[in-house]
Amino acid sequence: MELAGVVEATRKEVRLFKIGDSVCVNKHHIQCAYNSYSL
Repeated sequence: MELAGVVEATRKEVRLFKIGDSVCVNKHHIQCAYNSYSL
């Protein structure tokens, strides 16, 4: 499991998600980003 790698990549994606899903980021910015990334 490459959690460290995923987290690092997610951190960059979080910025994009923050603009689109500010609310989601507020509650689970990491979880939300991970779910969206999977899709």
